[in-house]
Amino acid sequence: MRGPRHPTCTVTCPRSRGRRRRSSRRCTAAPSTPSSCRPRAPTSPRCGRRRASWSRRRTRRSGRVRCSRRGRARSTMAARARAPARTSGRTRRRWRGCSRSWSAARAATSSCSRPTRSVRRSSGRIGSSTGRPGSWVRRWTDSWAPSSGCIANGGSPATTTSCASCGRPPTGRSGTRCANGTAMATACWTASLHNTYDIEFHGIEPLANGMLIAALRAGARMARHVGDGGRAVELTAHADRAAARMDEVLWNGQWYRQVIDDLDGHRYQYGEGVLSDQLLGQFHAQLNGLDDILPADRVRTALSAIMTHNFRGDLTDHESTQRVYALNDEGGLLLASWPAGGRPAIPFVYSDEVWTGVEHQVAASLAAAGLVEDALLIERTRAARYDGVVRNPWNEIECGNHYARSLASWGVLLAFTGQRWDAPTHTLGFAPAQPGPLRALFTTGTGWGRVEIDADALTLRLDGGELALAELRLSGTVVGVDIHLSEGDAHIAPLT
Repeated sequence: MRGPRHPTCTVTCPRSRGRRRRSSRRCTAAPSTPSSCRPRAPTSPRCGRRRASWSRRRTRRSGRVRCSRRGRARSTMAARARAPARTSGRTRRRWRGCSRSWSAARAATSSCSRPTRSVRRSSGRIGSSTGRPGSWVRRWTDSWAPSSGCIANGGSPATTTSCASCGRPPTGRSGTRCANGTAMATACWTASLHNTYDIEFHGIEPLANGMLIAALRAGARMARHVGDGGRAVELTAHADRAAARMDEVLWNGQWYRQVIDDLDGHRYQYGEGVLSDQLLGQFHAQLNGLDDILPADRVRTALSAIMTHNFRGDLTDHESTQRVYALNDEGGLLLASWPAGGRPAIPFVYSDEVWTGVEHQVAASLAAAGLVEDALLIERTRAARYDGVVRNPWNEIECGNHYARSLASWGVLLAFTGQRWDAPTHTLGFAPAQPGPLRALFTTGTGWGRVEIDADALTLRLDGGELALAELRLSGTVVGVDIHLSEGDAHIAPLT
């Protein structure tokens, strides 16, 4: 039954961050209207709207609450991002309608909200809202500085060790400051964070910690570039401590493992398993000219372990209950294996699958570490699956067609050519992974073309754009200076 007519009525949507909507339509009593929807007039009943009422429904599968008007779903992302930091696991599971987005929002608000906001304000430009070059580096690292030890997955800290400088336990809301008020000298954080496997890793593990070390190294490089030597020294010290802690805690003599108190206390972990992505931070550091973030001998040993235990030349006897991207007599690189036992009762869901993007990443890391034959074996095995007969060689599938992870294949090109382009100094260098002649593509920020290297000369042929080089290097040796090329030009640098 319709209620009294009111000239105006203001409705507040429970997911509109408090914004009010003004309407002159007829008000009706609607039992299904959310309790947060209130009229301005104190004498009117709860406000519903004819043909445009707000409704709330909880989806059966995900438990996600949606607020819709005229059949259009409104996002609950903002509400999730504003969720309390101390949210119970039950609440997190209930709100995980889109688990990847929810966890990403939690991570952004709990561990790096300030840098996230500053980067958003800068619209992708270097220099935050203050307009000073490099100021975003300081804002970003302010949030990371306490995590100078080994951080587990980058999320909110659950436990920390004592401060290395004073020995006292941490204090403060985040548990990252020692009793004297300064940042923890070494803090080993234990937390969980959503990852690319669509689950959370708990405890301390190499995937996130390697990415942390690479990020700290990159931050130090950027700080030096903008003239902030003090911050560069600080970040380098943080990275050194984190790398040392990662070696101390996670290295088992053959590979980097996950350290967790109760392996089966959380689903989807890997514990003592060999994770193919354990050196993902090393991969990114290498591609960006940061060299090794961990001891070179251990990087080679871990890569050899990945190749030995995770590569399969024939998958006929391999069991995988998930998606099938390689099967029968085909070969491929598994995401994880447990050669020494200790497989969890419920390991992470994709552990038995073969992903081309991970194959490219591991192959690039192998080539950069000098294990060229292993890298070529992975790439040739992948190419045999995508031979144009069974699968499209231009469409490496994963969770969909033309999946983005396969773009890691560009890293294979960079690893085999050893290309390094330094835009600030206008330096282009090559360091081939194999001896003998090389013919390959190269790219810079201003031009692209082909490089040819043999015993007598290094030849650059520019097929597009322009190229101005202060130095041209081969395996660290300067072979040319002050080179200027336009489209169609070539430069020959003699090597003898």
